[in-house]
Amino acid sequence: MLVISMIVTVLLLSGLSLSFRKSQLEKAPTVFEQPFITQVKADFHQKMLAANVIVSEEAFWTTKVNQTTPQKELEGKAQQLFRRYQLVETAVSDHGGAVERLNLETANWQEVSDNYRKNRQTLINLRLQEVTQQQVEAYYQKHQERYQKQGRLTGKLSFWRDGIRVSEEELIIDADNVRLVTESYPGLEEHLSQLKSNQEVHWSQGDGIYYFICETSEVGEIEPLEHIMEAVATQCVEEELETWLAKES
Repeated sequence: MLVISMIVTVLLLSGLSLSFRKSQLEKAPTVFEQPFITQVKADFHQKMLAANVIVSEEAFWTTKVNQTTPQKELEGKAQQLFRRYQLVETAVSDHGGAVERLNLETANWQEVSDNYRKNRQTLINLRLQEVTQQQVEAYYQKHQERYQKQGRLTGKLSFWRDGIRVSEEELIIDADNVRLVTESYPGLEEHLSQLKSNQEVHWSQGDGIYYFICETSEVGEIEPLEHIMEAVATQCVEEELETWLAKES
C-alpha cells in the first residue's frame, strides 16, 4: 500500500512539476546565493591553492578552476535551491494551501528561509491529512530499526588524563536514562547502537579521554506503533517530500 500511495503521490507531484517547468524557469534571484557564498569561497580558495593559482579578490569569482568558476558553482547551487523553493510554493498552492508571496528581489535571506520552512511545513500538514493508517503501518514495518528503544547496557566508565586514571564508575544505560547519559558523555552516543559485551570504546572530552568497557548488552524493544503514530506519519510524509524534491531539483 505504501509503495502504491507513493507512486500516486509522485505522479501527482510530477504533474505539479510539469506546470512548474513550463512557467517558472527564470534565473534564481541573488538572495538564493546567500547561504552558499562562504562555503563556495572556502572550497575554491582550497582548489586554487592546490593548483597554485593566485588571483586578486576582484578576479576570484570569474577565475576558472577544474573547468568551472566560483560564480558558476554559486549560481548552480542557488538555482537548485530556488527550484526547491518554487516547487514547494507551487505544491502548497495547488493543494489549496495559503501561500505568502515574497518579493524575491528585495527580501533578505532570513525572510526567504523562514517563508520556505513555513511553506514546506504547510505542505507536510496537507499531506498528513491524506496519508492513511495502512501507509503509516507499512512505513513503520519497513523502518523498525529507527524505532528501537535503547537496550540495557552495563559497564565501566573511566576518565584518563596524561596517562593517569582520574576516575572510574559503574555505568548502566537504558531507555530511561540514555538521553541524560549522552548529554553528559556526548562521545559515547555514536557507539551505543553497536556496543556488544566485552567491547571497549573511547573518545576525547575536555582535557582527557574517556574509556567505556561494555560488560553486558541487551537488544532494545521496538516502540509500539500506537505510541508513535503521529511521529511515524510525519517521517513518512517528510521522506516522501524530500525524495520528490531531490528528484525534481
